[in-house]
Amino acid sequence: MDTIRERSATHGPAGGTTDAGAVLIGRVDDSPSSDVGLVATWPRRAKPSPALLALARTALDEDRILSRAVDSATTAAPDSGNETDAAATMIVAVPIAIGRPPRRCALAVITPVALAAPPTAPQAPEAPPDPLDDANRPASAIRLLDAINGHDDLESASLALVSELARIVHAHRVSIGYVSGDAVQVVAMSNTARVKGRSPLTRDLSQAMDEAIDQAATLVYPAESGAPARVTLAHRRFVTRHGCALLCTVPILISNDRGRALIGAIALEFAHDRRLDSRAVRFIENIGSLLGPSLDARRRLAAPIAGRLASTLAGRPRELLRRGGRARRIALAVAATLLAAAALVPLPFHIKAQARVEGATQQVMASPVAGYIGSVYARPGDRVLAGQPLVELDDRELRLERQRWDSELAQIQKRYGDALAREDQTEIAVQRARIDQAKAKIAIVDKQLARTRLVAPYDGMVIDGDLSQSLGAPVKRGETLMTIAPLGAFRVMLSVDERNVDEIAEGQRAAVLLPALPGARIVAQLGKPIPV
Repeated sequence: MDTIRERSATHGPAGGTTDAGAVLIGRVDDSPSSDVGLVATWPRRAKPSPALLALARTALDEDRILSRAVDSATTAAPDSGNETDAAATMIVAVPIAIGRPPRRCALAVITPVALAAPPTAPQAPEAPPDPLDDANRPASAIRLLDAINGHDDLESASLALVSELARIVHAHRVSIGYVSGDAVQVVAMSNTARVKGRSPLTRDLSQAMDEAIDQAATLVYPAESGAPARVTLAHRRFVTRHGCALLCTVPILISNDRGRALIGAIALEFAHDRRLDSRAVRFIENIGSLLGPSLDARRRLAAPIAGRLASTLAGRPRELLRRGGRARRIALAVAATLLAAAALVPLPFHIKAQARVEGATQQVMASPVAGYIGSVYARPGDRVLAGQPLVELDDRELRLERQRWDSELAQIQKRYGDALAREDQTEIAVQRARIDQAKAKIAIVDKQLARTRLVAPYDGMVIDGDLSQSLGAPVKRGETLMTIAPLGAFRVMLSVDERNVDEIAEGQRAAVLLPALPGARIVAQLGKPIPV
């Protein structure tokens, strides 16, 4: 109530601030109206008007935001001492869910509304209302409160808050982060669906939030003349690297049963040469104090159960033991014993690794000569028998080569016959050597022709080499065309992360899960590790 009524005593009704307010609380489930009670009013010790209480009760019953315009004479509190002119006023009532078990709280406030005079002449269109104006701050705060109350999880509530806040203060981008261990984790950015945790932007933004939280003060860079001296090294680095004109970081300070604590920070980025209004800074500081407890409750619920239990036991062990009876002390002792046992008793440790199934042995079918793919008789996944043709290369060039050597051999044999007729021993020896050379060339070409037809060496399955779309494509000598694996002999190759290499050894048991067989669990034994 004090936050919503900020500086009302200084400015008074003429400044357009809230004139009166009340907070009612009741159970979330259906309950009689007698269960609704008045817990706070403004001004203090003043009796709220019946219209104020009636609208607050209606907001509780209907569970929605209500507003009503009435005369100031109707809403004036008899003991408030707040004299207002006879002008129209607006009552706004907002239901809020708080606490566990959940209870519903209704916040109702009265704010002046200026009556529009009948137009006597054409007037220029009015400028849109400033959300940071004194008269509009309660409505802006209520919009922010309503934005986060529409979400249960921390990330969604934070995203709704920064998106609405960016629209109110006209910021280029608004981000919010929460203290996690020794650093700040950026959870949400306005107009951004998901935050990338390891990007340079979030890293520099987290350091700027850390800088503001360490000094427990609002930091603005570039700072205005006359501002208190602060350390803004991270802010200057962020502005330089990411091209914004001004960066303002406001820590979120809350008060709970353990005292006052800083749980995070809100960072606002402004483009161009816009200067940040001091009203906006005070508004964001007040919003952080108002919405901080609700955000902190969601942050605690988002933490792991073990972390929440450890935090509770570390923060209030004496209080738990002092307030609890014998049964509670016994329960705490049992819980502590179970935690100690869980820490000391060895538990199974499993290592997960990506696996691939391949044949125990593999036969690579390579191209014996340079040529072109002529025909393909098998594709990956086909079962083949020993001697079955797989690929046939185009042998036209080799056949032309054989015809050339046949013709050459015929000419040499004719010259050899002439030498025999002349009984020229020297020519006979030369032509006989040429005949042997031509026959050797022909034998080589015949072997190459025989090898242009690749056949399966044994019964198996083609596991690699789809050449059906490569007919006529050139191949080099020694180029791999197909790979065949035998049927019935497989092995599983595991890719173990280097961090877990020391945990594995030959002979250990492993369980293989195949996507094609989701219900099957194949037990295997680790072989010799192969370093990569």
